[in-house]
Amino acid sequence: MGAGAIWSMHFIGMLAFDMGMPVAYDVPITLASLLVAVVVTGSDLRRGPGADQPVAAGRRGTAMGVGVAAMHYTGMAAMRMQAQLSYDLVIVAISLGIAVVASIAALWLVFNTTRLWQIVASALVMGLAVCGMHYTA
Repeated sequence: MGAGAIWSMHFIGMLAFDMGMPVAYDVPITLASLLVAVVVTGSDLRRGPGADQPVAAGRRGTAMGVGVAAMHYTGMAAMRMQAQLSYDLVIVAISLGIAVVASIAALWLVFNTTRLWQIVASALVMGLAVCGMHYTA
């Protein structure tokens, strides 16, 4: 769930996607998307008092999901190409919902499990959150 993992997955996917035209990236905006990932993953996502409670997982998962979406859309804004980006607000809302719900589930799992397979499952759920949000977006 670290910033490097989330942001790297996002940016490598953007670099790998062939749009049939040259694409460059605005460096300051790209770095801003990395900063968003760092801030989100570093803010209040550690195990502490009440971390295993549903409300804490909901609060933390919402922050994580919104942060992943913010990182994604900031990264998209960094793209420089001979095309114009536009968004359908319904699809944006769905992508945000996927990120938040899957992040809540992943964080609840990671703070409420002790077996290795359960911890791996929480990582897979978080991976689904990131992928689901990105591919919907």
